[in-house]
Amino acid sequence: MNVNAPNYNSSFRDGTNRRFSSRGIAGLAVALLASIPLQVALGQDEEEEEVFTLSPFEVTADDVRGYEAQNTLSGTRMKTSMKDVGVTMTTLTEQFMDDLAVSDTNEMIAFTPGSEKETTQDASQGASTVYWGDNPRIRGVRVENIVRNQFRTNITADAYNSGRFEFSRGGNSILFGIGNPAGLVNRYTNDAIFANTNLYRFQIDDNEGTRHELNVNREIIDGKLAARVAVLYEEGENWIKPLFNDQSRYYGTFTFTPTEKLTIKFRAESFDWERSIASYGIHQDAVTPFLDAAKAAGETPEEHAIDRSHWIWIAPGSVGPEFQDWGYGGVNTLVFVNDGAGFDFEPRNWMNKVIGAPKQVAGDRNASLPTDFLPRDFNIFGNSNFQDFQGHNFQGVVQYKVNDYIDLELAANDETVNYDFMINWSANMLRIDTSATLADGSPNPNVGKYFVTNDTQWRYDQERNLDNLRLTGAFRYDFAEASDNLHWLGSHNLALLGERANSEQLWDSYWLANVTPESTPLPAINEPWPSAPRNGWNGQNLIKVINYVDLETQTIFGPTDPRTFQEYANQYDGINAQWVPSFNSINGSTSEERIDSFLAVLQSRFWDDRIVTTFGWREDTINARIGQIGQDPDKPDGWAVLAKDVPRDIERPELDPDTFSRGVNFHVLRERDWLSYLTLYANQSTTFNADSTGVLPNKDRVPNTTGDTVDYGVKFGLFDNKINGVFTVFDVALENEAVVNLPWQDLSMIAEAQGLSELSGLDPSTTRDIRDLVSEGWEFQVSANLTQNWRAMLSFDHFETEYSNVAPVTRMIFDQYTDELLSNPDIIVNPGANEELTAQQVYDRFYFSYLSEKAQEGSRTMNERRYKGVFVTSYDIYEGAFKGLGFGTDVIWQDKPSTGFGLRQLENGTWVPDSEHPFFGEDLLRVGAHIRYSKPIFNDKIDWKIQLNVRNINNVDPYVVRHGAVTSAPTTPIAWYTNRGEPTQYILTNTFEW
Repeated sequence: MNVNAPNYNSSFRDGTNRRFSSRGIAGLAVALLASIPLQVALGQDEEEEEVFTLSPFEVTADDVRGYEAQNTLSGTRMKTSMKDVGVTMTTLTEQFMDDLAVSDTNEMIAFTPGSEKETTQDASQGASTVYWGDNPRIRGVRVENIVRNQFRTNITADAYNSGRFEFSRGGNSILFGIGNPAGLVNRYTNDAIFANTNLYRFQIDDNEGTRHELNVNREIIDGKLAARVAVLYEEGENWIKPLFNDQSRYYGTFTFTPTEKLTIKFRAESFDWERSIASYGIHQDAVTPFLDAAKAAGETPEEHAIDRSHWIWIAPGSVGPEFQDWGYGGVNTLVFVNDGAGFDFEPRNWMNKVIGAPKQVAGDRNASLPTDFLPRDFNIFGNSNFQDFQGHNFQGVVQYKVNDYIDLELAANDETVNYDFMINWSANMLRIDTSATLADGSPNPNVGKYFVTNDTQWRYDQERNLDNLRLTGAFRYDFAEASDNLHWLGSHNLALLGERANSEQLWDSYWLANVTPESTPLPAINEPWPSAPRNGWNGQNLIKVINYVDLETQTIFGPTDPRTFQEYANQYDGINAQWVPSFNSINGSTSEERIDSFLAVLQSRFWDDRIVTTFGWREDTINARIGQIGQDPDKPDGWAVLAKDVPRDIERPELDPDTFSRGVNFHVLRERDWLSYLTLYANQSTTFNADSTGVLPNKDRVPNTTGDTVDYGVKFGLFDNKINGVFTVFDVALENEAVVNLPWQDLSMIAEAQGLSELSGLDPSTTRDIRDLVSEGWEFQVSANLTQNWRAMLSFDHFETEYSNVAPVTRMIFDQYTDELLSNPDIIVNPGANEELTAQQVYDRFYFSYLSEKAQEGSRTMNERRYKGVFVTSYDIYEGAFKGLGFGTDVIWQDKPSTGFGLRQLENGTWVPDSEHPFFGEDLLRVGAHIRYSKPIFNDKIDWKIQLNVRNINNVDPYVVRHGAVTSAPTTPIAWYTNRGEPTQYILTNTFEW
């Protein structure tokens, strides 16, 4: 039927309007607050001035000088000098963030030693990119230890309300014994201070993105009560169009010190963050085999196309390898075809549509398109991957000074984050229509045109809740104060901590389905929905969208924003599209966890503070319960019950791991002319990861991951601590890391066909095998504040990550079950599919994937850039004709990575990865610069600063992340995942302070 459909064609942004337009009202209200004097005299005695002693549980702006932080809480849970702790860390200060115009973890991580954003190393659009906002990888290991004011958090970081970020490398059980040993990222949000300050910052970039920050602090009662409000409103535009990144955040805090011994603080934040997920890889190639074949035949793409009927399958070898059936046959898939040719968006069955076949390398990998085939700044899938993060965080802190020796702190944390993920798992390949005719035999008007698929639209709705209550006591004692004869016993700081942490997760998995029958040319479509339970991704009547693409005009025909798909489908008679909760494929889940922790940390100083020892021990008692998502008894088959209605009646065994940290710092030299200090240090820490919710391929539970980190090296200060540096040698060991992900559906398919129940029915979303990891290397970092107006940071690092014991359970399966898996090697394991495969063919494919993982055992880790150098400097002119001018530069260099392996042939003819002959990529170099001008305006009442930052001056070209090969040329690298690179970017920032 013909429908007057709205215009869904999109050259840039498509989908719903942004939801932030009305929220600027709150920002205006805060702006008014900035202009109103809030000092209130409540009768305090002005003649009596109280002297406040800073709490040992906090660090302040006074602890920071340029790019250098003097103190930290991360070493002992108490304020401690950086040179006295054994933890290796990089602190990025507010000055650093301002100079480089960086605002989130993913931007900052590039400037820290041994660390990088995960998307520069991953071989695909991995789950961390699709799901989460903060994606750091430290010392070769992905880090999920994201912390906010010493509490774990699920809220992504932003600098609008944060004064410093600490990137701690290596395990640190003093902070968290549960986690991985690579490190963690902690940010300190800004508290209210006893001063009246105002800041407004406006930022624009050449991608047409805008960012507004407002920060207002008021001293309400002199020296007793202060409040701060911060607002962020951002409409971010990605350089890859039409992707976007919008967020609004509101933060408020107050500090109340009713007496010199008591301090009360409260912090609250609410946020809403919407984004379409950027795919930084160049899309996979399913067009050049057909185009090359047409050219070789002396034909146009239209002439080279073939006639196909939707009742006829392409038998292997019956036509050229450049052709392929679509593969939607056998299920009642409802496809909306958007071609921009006046077809009125009519729903049609896509069964047996003939299309171009993908270009592949060994191991069933699809090669990347040539780097110049598509515009780098155009995402051909539009906004088909979408996320919405919403939530809040509340923190309350009470600090009490009992006497000169004892301080207490009671802290509470409450957080809720809701995630709404709409994921297009097929957003990775450009296709070409090679059908000369339509299903009814009429000419195909779209023959030779490019298209993409918004295939099974899958949605994940998640709620994560955290609440913590923590009591910390700090005790100080110096024997020298008791007696001169006892000074040799030293001084000691003891911290005792007790904490209860509760967490709750509710996951619901949905797919978009037509819940009423729909008539199409296929009789099976007329069966009532759902006549049978859905099976994996191939569900009955799932809504799928085909978008033809004009590469020249960068136009995508039809909707790509999944938020609009339900409304779009429901335009048509006989269609009732709903987001249906599912329990097949990737399941929903519900769980709760309680962790009771006890920690004791003793830091002791001997020999006139020359020797500083630290020992921390903690015990975490972990109790967890989960619920099993299943069929909703009041709904049709395949309709899952929601997570909130599922009882958590499966109790996990209690865990009570002990972890420890121990270290020593020896100040060899102090205050020797230009040498401020020279310190030798060593530190060891163990960790434990309780998050083992997956299953092994033999269906046993995944074991818990344990880690052990050793750091040792030298710290130094020069020229009255104007230059501070550290050289660290480290060794990280990780056991039972459950990250080996193979095509488990292949193994399950063979097992089911052979009647092997032990291995059938594996869930690809939760099945993982394990591996061990060792990361070794060194890091060198120097922070310099050479003069009041010149600051710099230099770092250089090297690490090597080596895997061992890779996929031991899969190896056991091959040893134990190969004969049974291949008891009938010629049996068809996928009957009815467009390309039927035998057990032997699928076994060989699965075995190759296993060998590809196994090839990294004892060899160079894929895409690991083992050397990295960073230099950042900035200079301000305070006097003379150029007063107010400032400028600086930043450089990041990383060496070439290993990107894959060639092939070698075994005696039986099987081709396997050749770990003796790795492929390599290219070095990466990123160069940036900034220039600014500062000047008081409005009779010196407002300090104004304008700054221009230029990133990637050298325009980073696309670079290969993974190479493969084909058996006809086993030593020739072929790219199967290529990063788009990064173009030059310009950011202009105006800052007003008063």
